Amino acid sequence: MLILLSKNKKLFNTIKAQVTAFIIIGILIIAIVWGALYISEYFAKKDLEKFAPVGHQLTLESDTIKENIDTCVQSLTDKGMQLMSDQGLYLEIPENNSYDENHAYWLKNTINIMPSSFEKIDQDLAYYIHNNIQECANLDEFKENGWDISPFVPF
Repeated sequence: MLILLSKNKKLFNTIKAQVTAFIIIGILIIAIVWGALYISEYFAKKDLEKFAPVGHQLTLESDTIKENIDTCVQSLTDKGMQLMSDQGLYLEIPENNSYDENHAYWLKNTINIMPSSFEKIDQDLAYYIHNNIQECANLDEFKENGWDISPFVPF
């Protein structure tokens, strides 16, 4: 864009003021974005320090342990959900009731016997995972390699 200077300096001064205002606004936007990124990174580091205090850097082998446990929990969740779906949302079928594998277990003599709430289903699944995670995680090989792994309760 070619600007020809004319005798109208008022127009030229207005253009200069607008350009200056846009530059200042651009610098402010960049500063705000940079500040937001810095602050979010700061808090992310603080959250990480809760799990891995300074001086206790996580290693590749600790990542392997984490992946092992995550895979175990996912597998147990899938197995527990499959078991519960096969048994009408019950982890353990209530006693003194006949169970028919070919039908949903929610009605018995026209009475709704579905678990009382989804919280109960969630608690049953957490119980199933908690009781089976020690067998599934198999952390013995890591203990043999010198890792000190204490028992954990994920729920």
